[in-house]
Amino acid sequence: MIKRILLVYLTIISITIYTCQGQDKIYISFWNLENLFDTVDDPENPGDDEFLSSAKSQWDEIKFDKKLSNLSKIIRSMNNGNGPDILGVCEVENRYVLEQLSKRFLSDLNYSIVHYDSKDPRGIDVGLLYKKEKFSYISSEPIKVFLQGNTRDILFTNLKYKDEVLHIFVNHWSSRRGGEAESEPRRIRAATVLRAKVDSLLNSDKKSNIIIMGDFNDMPDNKSILMTLMAIPFECDELSPEYTSNLYNTAYKKYSQGIGSYFHQGKFNMLDQIIISKGLLDKKKLDYLCDSFEVISNELNTTRSGKYKGAPYPTFGSGRYLGGYSDHFPVGAIFNYMNKK
Repeated sequence: MIKRILLVYLTIISITIYTCQGQDKIYISFWNLENLFDTVDDPENPGDDEFLSSAKSQWDEIKFDKKLSNLSKIIRSMNNGNGPDILGVCEVENRYVLEQLSKRFLSDLNYSIVHYDSKDPRGIDVGLLYKKEKFSYISSEPIKVFLQGNTRDILFTNLKYKDEVLHIFVNHWSSRRGGEAESEPRRIRAATVLRAKVDSLLNSDKKSNIIIMGDFNDMPDNKSILMTLMAIPFECDELSPEYTSNLYNTAYKKYSQGIGSYFHQGKFNMLDQIIISKGLLDKKKLDYLCDSFEVISNELNTTRSGKYKGAPYPTFGSGRYLGGYSDHFPVGAIFNYMNKK
């Protein structure tokens, strides 16, 4: 009799603990949208001349709508069909194209947009979409990376989820055009600017929840990422005390397995990455779910045949319109929030 009463008592306690400590999930993603331009000529942006109906690309409303439709299908497929809670993007011409994507093709997901025009000579920017019913907007700003010839700004946004503040950086660093070694100083410059901002956050609060995402045009073990930004490879449950960088690269394990987000000269490169601070690994409230970083490819956005079989299915290839999605695969990661009542 006593054993039976004790068993019932323990069961009640277990149920109470379970109901009081639930987990909420946040899915965060990044995607290079491959030249998401509208069809209107902007006289102040010569970079859009390539994407007009009169240009070689014959870029018109039909192709623009197909591009938006394609992108929306992949975005919807993320997070078990619920769409990402936060989505960082790059290679967008302006706020208008993000509004068209959000309002016309993703309206039920209720995204808010963060965007600033940059001085990039190609006229492309970075941006951020987030579900407004989940997050409270605090502030945002474009961080300039001063280079000869200009480049994309780094987008810095602060969002609040329940009682946790997220510091989010969206990046699109300079390409390798002209050669990897020749262009490397430009990416190192971007990493230096970003690291200074990260340090200012950590100096104020060493437990800051920092998420750095983007197309870095460098791999996780390149100098700009590993040495300048000091984003070290992350292995689950191996946070050695001697590591003082405070930044961890969740993409490194997939990269070490030969997996990548961009296909170039017969092999995959991990140009698109998600990097996090130690505050998201302290096993308190909001935390990165170990090994949840993924490269998102499926039968829709993957080339199915030919020499590029398995690579991203792009909108354009070798100067021809293919009607695909993007020349990059999106990447994503899961973060858990532990409710403790």
